[in-house]
Amino acid sequence: MPIFGYGVFPLAVAAMLLHGPGAAAACPNGRCIPPPSVKPGDTWTYHRLDGWTRTLKEVFTEKVTVVSPTRVTARVTIGGTGQSVVLAMTDDLGLVAEGDLRFAPSWRLFPFPLATGKAWKQDATLTDRKDPHVSLSMKTHGFVAGWERISVPAGSFHALRIETATAFLPGPVAHIAVLFERRTIWYVPRIKQAVKVVTEDLLYGTPYSKKIDVLTAYRVH
Repeated sequence: MPIFGYGVFPLAVAAMLLHGPGAAAACPNGRCIPPPSVKPGDTWTYHRLDGWTRTLKEVFTEKVTVVSPTRVTARVTIGGTGQSVVLAMTDDLGLVAEGDLRFAPSWRLFPFPLATGKAWKQDATLTDRKDPHVSLSMKTHGFVAGWERISVPAGSFHALRIETATAFLPGPVAHIAVLFERRTIWYVPRIKQAVKVVTEDLLYGTPYSKKIDVLTAYRVH
């Protein structure tokens, strides 16, 4: 499942994401990765590092709480703070809500089924249930780059690397993004989750933050 909300780019990568093929690649020999069959109690713990200094910023745990035929609900708890946020997702893990934030249609960072070479585009709207003045248009482009071996504190994994770029715009016809975000995600099907996510943000064109989330422990059914 995606890790959310715990919200300079190479020009060649940006060009690939923004102007690359928009149609999904066919499944080579039928080898596509379907959505994971998550179950209540599936749990993943991450260390969040500052992407520039590599210092530990926080520890958080995501735990699946409810699974229905159409929805998945999970709770993300921030270690040592007592704070948590609820995630609501579709059955194929598109993000519908993160706390008070709402996404319409669901935000798809994992456009299942996944296959090397698959590219996609998506338009969505982000609103805040507590603030009716917040309404941002989201334009996401993504690309499934391929399989890589990656090591994190939880172990060494064969992971599928996914690149996404999302522009958050103040309106549907705006041309200048309030926020531009790029994510590199390493997804491992057998543990139903990403083992590493690197998130880079530009705020009004200025580098704003860089975060690295690495898996430290997990339990799946």
